[in-house]
Amino acid sequence: MRTPPEHLPNGARRYRHSHNGLTYEDVFVGGNPFAGMELLYQPGRAFWAMVYYGRAIRDPTATFRALRACLKAGLEADEWFRGPPEHRHNEWVYACECDGTLEQFTGREHLTRDQEHTYEAILAGGLVDWERAL
Repeated sequence: MRTPPEHLPNGARRYRHSHNGLTYEDVFVGGNPFAGMELLYQPGRAFWAMVYYGRAIRDPTATFRALRACLKAGLEADEWFRGPPEHRHNEWVYACECDGTLEQFTGREHLTRDQEHTYEAILAGGLVDWERAL
């Protein structure tokens, strides 16, 4: 079940989606720049997490609109990081470069518009409490 964003007392927003006993949660703060953490968990136990920090460098409204379109394309392509390795959306080009596997990774994502850098973010994550997860 997908829920609308929840506004937390500390100013953070939380998105949550549950399906077949698994829950995905994204808690983030800020607007530009922003930071957050994504979690995957089963009842009572988180087993995967990713932290991220990003910012729009130019034209935040248009940049974040294009970023959402690119990230949606990653979901549709069943990519396991935030977005596809590369995606074009009109004059925008999104790229996500990650090293590692789902168990442990680091990465960067960026967005350009007409070859001008407009957005950047850093990502890191992997299995948590993985001795229990195996």
